[in-house]
Amino acid sequence: MQLFGSLHGDLHRPGDTLDKIDAAGLVKVTELLNEAAVYLAQRPQPLTSTLAARESRLPQAVPGKRRVTVGTVPDLGFTGPGVRLDDVRAASPAARVGLQAGDVIIAVDDAAVGDLRDYAAALKRLHPGDEIRVRFLRAGVERTVTTRVAER
Repeated sequence: MQLFGSLHGDLHRPGDTLDKIDAAGLVKVTELLNEAAVYLAQRPQPLTSTLAARESRLPQAVPGKRRVTVGTVPDLGFTGPGVRLDDVRAASPAARVGLQAGDVIIAVDDAAVGDLRDYAAALKRLHPGDEIRVRFLRAGVERTVTTRVAER
C-alpha cells in the first residue's frame, strides 16, 4: 500500500523539487494514518480478515515486475471505467503520440482497461520496444494511437 498526497510527472525524478510537495495532501495522509493507528491500538479484539473467502473472486495480478513505461501518470482519484491521465511525461512514448492529461485509456491492444489494475497488467506483459495500440477517450470521442513502449 502506498499513501501520498498527489502525483506529478517528476515524482521520484531529478525534477521532483520542494515546490511540488502537496502539503495539504500530506496533512490528509498523516491524519488518516493517525486515525488508523489510534483505532488499531485501542481495538480490544484482534483484527480478522475475510480476504481468503473473497480471494477466489478477485482478478489475479499478472506476476512479475513491469519492465516498460508508456510515460503516463494516472489520476488515482478517478474511479473509471478506464484510467484517466493526470499527466504525461515529456519525451515519453505517450507524449510522442499526443496523449495528454485528461485522456481516459480504455484499452491496450485488444485488452479492455477497466481500471488501473487492468492497465498495469497489460503493461506487465510487454517488453521494451513492443508496439502497442492505445484506445482512449478525449472529450467523449474515442481515438486510437500506436506507439512503442520504452524500458522502465
